[in-house]
Amino acid sequence: MKAKLLVAALLMFLVILAGCQKNKPIPAKLEIPKEVGKGYNAHFCKTENCEKIIGHYLNKGQGSIHCAFYLIDLESVLDILGNKSKAMDVRLVIDESGKNKVKGAKIAKSYGSMHNKFCIIDDEIVITGSFNPKESELQNDNNIFVIYSGLLAKNYEEEFTELWSGAYGSGGKIKTPAINYSSIIIENYFCPEDGCEQKVSSYLKDAERSIHFLAFSFTSEKIADAMLLNKNAEIKGVVEARSSEGEYSQYLRLRDFGINVLKDKNKKTMHHKVFIIDGNIVITGSFNPTESADKRNDENILIIHDSIIAGKYLKEFDRVWELASN
Repeated sequence: MKAKLLVAALLMFLVILAGCQKNKPIPAKLEIPKEVGKGYNAHFCKTENCEKIIGHYLNKGQGSIHCAFYLIDLESVLDILGNKSKAMDVRLVIDESGKNKVKGAKIAKSYGSMHNKFCIIDDEIVITGSFNPKESELQNDNNIFVIYSGLLAKNYEEEFTELWSGAYGSGGKIKTPAINYSSIIIENYFCPEDGCEQKVSSYLKDAERSIHFLAFSFTSEKIADAMLLNKNAEIKGVVEARSSEGEYSQYLRLRDFGINVLKDKNKKTMHHKVFIIDGNIVITGSFNPTESADKRNDENILIIHDSIIAGKYLKEFDRVWELASN
């Protein structure tokens, strides 16, 4: 009897311990600063006009606009930045692969790519996501996340300062990796210094009910392993058709091991980099699940613990999934 009670007690302890480790990528002793938020929203370029959305927020700038874009050629966006630069602090960093060399922009030359897509406006508004302000991307599947947050703006400003000073593919670890934004936890990381691959893998491994993902490029074995090792969650995903055929793509491996993953069939590019976990957590930003994104490129991610925002991304997932299924 005593042995049975001991076993029962041990099992109960393990259950409690497992429960305490949920969402463990956030360090348990981390002091999370609080901020009363002024609002945030997600936008999707197939159902909304992302050119107008970017322009709307840039036009709000009164003192400063700092942007880091992998590629940019939209005349409307360049015109806003050019006009604003006459009266305020406007700075732009772009990757050297951009065919157009924007006047006054800092050209990032590095071993990897300066693959970010973000702007900080007046030290308060942050724009990020998968969308490069390019004419050719207006009809692609993309997302933009906009948030009014002084704390996140400070994170992105510190990253921008590194880029502006020429520190590419390196930099200091983030000082404020998580904030309490009106009772919603939002995490923020930059690659390669903050180990984005590990952050994403941890959440995928611990998913309890569902994982939905949209990936322009998927070559990370570690992230694929995290999903393959998860025996609890229902997993569905869509990968851009062209990248699914690459030598290092995880598409066939995931499919052959039973993951419900499809190739996108849209004539335009499926450019999302999104994971939606348990209908409550969204991982978004510029980060493709690839080794180069984790080890060599300059990238950024947000991990948003909010079922309402997750619902919006799930709606976009369902739209892309339906197209890929037919």
